[in-house]
Amino acid sequence: MDNFEKVRSSFGKLEYMHHPQAKLLRDLIIKYDAQDILEIGFFHGKSSAYIASILEDLGRGHLVTLDRDTARKRKPNIEQVLSTLDLAHRVTPIFGPPVGRIIGKSNFKFGINNHRSNGPNSGHYPNLSRWQAMELNL
Repeated sequence: MDNFEKVRSSFGKLEYMHHPQAKLLRDLIIKYDAQDILEIGFFHGKSSAYIASILEDLGRGHLVTLDRDTARKRKPNIEQVLSTLDLAHRVTPIFGPPVGRIIGKSNFKFGINNHRSNGPNSGHYPNLSRWQAMELNL
């Protein structure tokens, strides 16, 4: 069983992302050759787990994901979900103030960096001005 299907079998009933949405997301990540992804809002971390599983199955990439400090208290929380699936190495969760106050409100946002660079901004945290942004209201 690939990592993508492990997310479904282990956390399929967890809110919020449903399997058909995750398949669409997988298609977009593959189509745009996404390697560095920014996700805003992860709740329990199910969408993060799907993204991490896609990257793991492709053998590349990293996700940075943001949510409120209160997300640590959810059962399960993102760290538990990713640890269970052995995908924590693909994700950097960041906890802080409500992100809606910082960038505006949306159901689900993520950025994709499909520009390769050997310059000083290459790596897991490329220059944000080079990110292509997408908004999905799934």
